[in-house]
Amino acid sequence: MKLKNAWIWTLLAVAIVAGIWAVPRYVIDAGRTGDSSIVNAASAAGDAPGEALNLERDAAGRRVFALGHDVQERIDLSTSPLVASEYLPHVTAFGRVVENPGSTFTLRSPIAGYLEQRDGDSWPRVGDAVSTHVELGSIKPRLTTVERFDLNSRLMQVRADVDEFTARLAAAQSSYEHKKSLNEGQKVVTDREIEAALANVKTEAARLAAAEQTLRLLTDTLAGNGNSANDIRLVSQRNGNVIDVYAQPGESVEAGQALLKILDSRQQLASVAVATGTVVDEMPIGANIRVVGLESRIFPGAIRSAVPAGAAGSNGQMFLVSFETADAPIRPGMLVQATLELQGTPVKGVIVPRGAVVRVGGAAYVYQQTGDGQFTRIQIDTDVPVEAGWFVSAGLSAGDRVVVVGAGTLLSEELRSQIEAEAEGDE
Repeated sequence: MKLKNAWIWTLLAVAIVAGIWAVPRYVIDAGRTGDSSIVNAASAAGDAPGEALNLERDAAGRRVFALGHDVQERIDLSTSPLVASEYLPHVTAFGRVVENPGSTFTLRSPIAGYLEQRDGDSWPRVGDAVSTHVELGSIKPRLTTVERFDLNSRLMQVRADVDEFTARLAAAQSSYEHKKSLNEGQKVVTDREIEAALANVKTEAARLAAAEQTLRLLTDTLAGNGNSANDIRLVSQRNGNVIDVYAQPGESVEAGQALLKILDSRQQLASVAVATGTVVDEMPIGANIRVVGLESRIFPGAIRSAVPAGAAGSNGQMFLVSFETADAPIRPGMLVQATLELQGTPVKGVIVPRGAVVRVGGAAYVYQQTGDGQFTRIQIDTDVPVEAGWFVSAGLSAGDRVVVVGAGTLLSEELRSQIEAEAEGDE
């Protein structure tokens, strides 16, 4: 019985080992015979798969990618001629976005008091957008001992003024009524005297009203009963986004204390440095900025100033570049690459569209059409970004046709074919 069980376990182990060996071989074979976009396109066009993709080498040793016309149409391959262009001499610099003093606004408390938020709204938080002249909150005045003593003194004086003006108004009113009765009866008092008496009544009434209003304001201020008429409104003098919050509603603040910091991100400033050993004799006349994370966009900039070599811990020459960002989400601290335009004779070259560039191993390439249905992958430099793509001064000429749609498909099929060729050679 024990012998029979041992044979059963032995056969089961052999079956498991065979299955483990067979699965990778099945996956490898399936991968070698699997579908691809170009092979599928060739089959649909009636061509043999081997005729759809043909890798050869030209006289320079570069790989030539051959495709039939039907296959090009089915994978939606499109080419375009390169346009001639000129570009000023340039040097590449690297750095980061720094805080632009001209684009920041710090909201400060005008007086000592208590910070309050706007009714029905919350105090701004980091990242919130604010607009010019919009009320953000208010400051309720806080009185010091000296200020309170001074207001109490003024309050006593105003109360005395109210009593005085009340008595004077009563006297003026009585005089007016008496003169009016004499004028209506025997005309003892002239009409001019009546008008003067009436004007005196109105003057004393205005003085009393002003004194009573001052009395109410002083009383409310000293009592601290929450009369919002005494609060100081807080408004921003700049459009932008809140980048720092220094105080919260309900806190006691001092006169001149910072409450919020607001950044207008539409105008940014970058500090960039050229490589150590590179000397820029004259001030650059312009710059193009690429921000890490937003490489698809180019921001034209203007040189603001030059910083001596060795400043701020850098061994190379440094420059401050200002640039407009429109609606791009750019903040201080982000890394940038700047192409600084130098004075001199323009360099001739071509503009390579952005969609024509593919990258392999950190290098940039384009597929140039070198014959009827033939394409060659050519390496280019992308050191000079422009609005439409990249300026290239070597390796390509005006009128050369490059693949602008479908370059990624060609690259994937070329790499796939190379891998398959190497795998077959190993076998």
